[in-house]
Amino acid sequence: MNRRNSQAGRLFHRGVWGEELQIYRPDGELFTSYEEVSRSLEQAEQRAEQERLRAALLAERLRSMGIDPEQL
Repeated sequence: MNRRNSQAGRLFHRGVWGEELQIYRPDGELFTSYEEVSRSLEQAEQRAEQERLRAALLAERLRSMGIDPEQL
């Protein structure tokens, strides 16, 4: 049973047993799934950690050259 019901600007897709529930935004696009949001958040956190490590390494390199990175 694939139907879309409009309710207060929200569209819902109801499938048969075992199908994933898909929720549509008012513009007709699917909302991002929890798994996709979770994966994106994890990737962003990994990138942020890599950037923190890179910044720390660069700051240490500047200090080794006699430059205080806090004064830049």
